[in-house]
Amino acid sequence: MADKRISELTSGTAQSGDLLAVARAGDNFRVSASSIAALATYGHTQTLVVDVGGSDSTGDGSHKKPFATIQAAVDAATADFTGGEHVMIQVMPGNYGGNVTIARPRTHIVGFADGLTKMVRNAGQVTINQTVAANGVYEDVFSISNMLLVSGTGSVVTLAGSAPYSFFSRGLYCYSDVAGVRCLNVTNTAPTGIKVDCRDGRFQNDSSTVPVADFNNTFYGILQRMNISTGVSAALSIATSNMFVTLSELFTQGSTDLISVASGFGTQFNPITAPAGSVALTIGNSTLSGTATNGNGINIALGASVNAAYNAFSIRAGTGFAVKGVAGSFFINGSNSMVPGTNVRISSAIGAGNIPYTNSFTAA
Repeated sequence: MADKRISELTSGTAQSGDLLAVARAGDNFRVSASSIAALATYGHTQTLVVDVGGSDSTGDGSHKKPFATIQAAVDAATADFTGGEHVMIQVMPGNYGGNVTIARPRTHIVGFADGLTKMVRNAGQVTINQTVAANGVYEDVFSISNMLLVSGTGSVVTLAGSAPYSFFSRGLYCYSDVAGVRCLNVTNTAPTGIKVDCRDGRFQNDSSTVPVADFNNTFYGILQRMNISTGVSAALSIATSNMFVTLSELFTQGSTDLISVASGFGTQFNPITAPAGSVALTIGNSTLSGTATNGNGINIALGASVNAAYNAFSIRAGTGFAVKGVAGSFFINGSNSMVPGTNVRISSAIGAGNIPYTNSFTAA
């Protein structure tokens, strides 16, 4: 029987599983909005199913015979779909375990749960590791959506490899309570960098001694409607990347930098003539909070650039700064506000050669 159009699958008994398999069987069922959005977004053509009641030895990834682990579905996608198809791996509600390594581009892992009464949870490290350049950064896509990932070692999610690609997440929650574990760690070494787009999720490690979200070699990064919280380390570290942060909340309990913006350049950043590998952060409509005395909100290194507007800073008074930098840092400041008790200073050195700051900040 020919596959039914998604628009036709709108009535009948709600089911979860392989959308195409159910369509072929002639069943009508209600498709969730997130499923339709995922199909439309990624032009999906194939589906594999993972369920806690499945089997890696006898399963084939169908709704009736699902796999038991995410890695088994990833391996099947790599072996069975070699024509460049987008493959959606539907993970049904439940607790899963085991590390997951994905090298095949156009692989999308989607948790089929509402996040309230049902949840998809995987305990183990997830690594994206594309090493062979194929279709370019905008066509070689990986995504993880609607899941809780936890790990006590390494990093919860690592974006590795040496080829350019794009990584997307929607509703991704990464958690650890072990010092030294990052929630998101970008280690990719592709000469052109990668694209990272994370929205509507949370990265949390209240025991962390390393940055919770560590961006390197990201030529275009987006954090939107994200909550990033940490213990004694930076919530966000940026190096050799260009990042855009909006509508997000960042929090640290440590006397440290909430956001660290590093640079490998030895001279002042020039936004007009900035070479490849420049470091820039644009942050707006976000909340930056630090509860420990003497911490900094944003620390801008030599040669890095930050544009901040319409943010609320709540950084405790002491020897720290709302924004700290050195001569040769570049900072554009507009319409930021301070919560009472915040240290409203900008380090005086950062003003040299930069666009004047004229709002509620005052120089140290």
